[in-house]
Formats: sequence, structure tokens, C-alpha cells
Amino acid sequence: MALPDETIIYAGHDYVFDSLAFAKRLEPDNKYIDSFKNSYDSNHVVSTMADERRINPYLRFNEDPIIRLLQKRGLPLATEWERWKSLMSIE
Repeated sequence: MALPDETIIYAGHDYVFDSLAFAKRLEPDNKYIDSFKNSYDSNHVVSTMADERRINPYLRFNEDPIIRLLQKRGLPLATEWERWKSLMSIE
């Protein structure tokens, strides 16, 4: 998380559409997910840290939208570790 926003991320695999579908299910109002999906090129699997910070729920487990989601689902969220484990438990 300490990397600058402009850091380029080259994925070793392409699960982007599955990951975006999961992220959208968790945060249906996250406008960045649709924007990223619309500009995604499956021939060039790349993003930036800025992109990931906006769309990847696993990097956002300390942010209000994810915390509210965990609250709504009645999952533990008192500590970072609990929030991480709770987010990881969602299928």
C-alpha cells in the first residue's frame, strides 16, 4: 500500500472479470469498477496502484464502504485483522 499511485501492476494471471464481478457485488455503487471494466484490455493485463485502490476490495478493507458492508452482514470488524478475515470470508 506504500507504493505510489502511478506504480504499474502487471498481473500474472487474468481473473479481472471475475474479480470485478465480485467487487461490483460488494459495492454496486462503486463507479470506478464499471469505468475500469469498460477500459480493460484482456490482451494487456495491467492496472495501477491508483486503480487497485479504487476497485480492489481487498485493498480497501479499512475504508468506510467496506466497513459498512461488513456491518450489514454482521461480520467482525473491530480490528484490521477482523476486517481482513471477514472480507476474505465473503464468497
